[in-house]
Amino acid sequence: GLADPRDVLDQQVATRQQAGERQPDLPGLAEDDVIERPKCLIQTGIQVFQGVGATGAVDIRNFGTLSGAVAVAGAPAGTAFTLTNSGTMTGRVNVTGSSVAASQLTNSGVWNLGTGDSTFSGNMANSGTLNMADGAINTLTVAGNLTFGTGSVFRVDVGNGVNDRVNVTGTATLNGSLLAFATGSVFTAGTYTLLNAAGGINGNKIVLVIEDEQGKKEEAINVFKKLIFKDNVLMVFGPT
Repeated sequence: GLADPRDVLDQQVATRQQAGERQPDLPGLAEDDVIERPKCLIQTGIQVFQGVGATGAVDIRNFGTLSGAVAVAGAPAGTAFTLTNSGTMTGRVNVTGSSVAASQLTNSGVWNLGTGDSTFSGNMANSGTLNMADGAINTLTVAGNLTFGTGSVFRVDVGNGVNDRVNVTGTATLNGSLLAFATGSVFTAGTYTLLNAAGGINGNKIVLVIEDEQGKKEEAINVFKKLIFKDNVLMVFGPT
């Protein structure tokens, strides 16, 4: 496991007190003033290393701000890897080799994936905001099952024939809302696969179909008919 820096600091203070050492002077603080333990500990990425033949569990929890080009990374073979974010996490997650059945990524805050592809070997549950919309086209691979909870938000970049994408090796359960942002500020007509689950999403993959009604009432009617009767889409949305 990872040592909590606050616990390490408390132990150092206790050791100095037992040895009769005086604590360093701090401007504006009396000797008996109480200093609160910080609520936010980590502001750079976390790299998890595994010793040869080591086993066990990794449990990382972010309640504040966790950021880095790579927020969390590691290849702990066979380890139960738990990553919980209820704050703001910015950067890629590259966790491979962990036990899929015993590993869990839970996001109830905001995860800004940043530039580059992310991979998590385990199941993932999102009840917060999964933000892939950063102007770059990226892929998130979940080697397990994925669940989007009620009230969750999925933000993606779409356009010019390319788009952000989530690949799931297991099943996907979808709730919440989808926000698509145009790359280059222009939506290009076409079909975009935003999420693909090998185990099925009600037996199908999620596809975003974009059509241009050219600002014309007659063309809007033609586009609507095509989407409903030819493409057989389940939902239609657009500007009002």
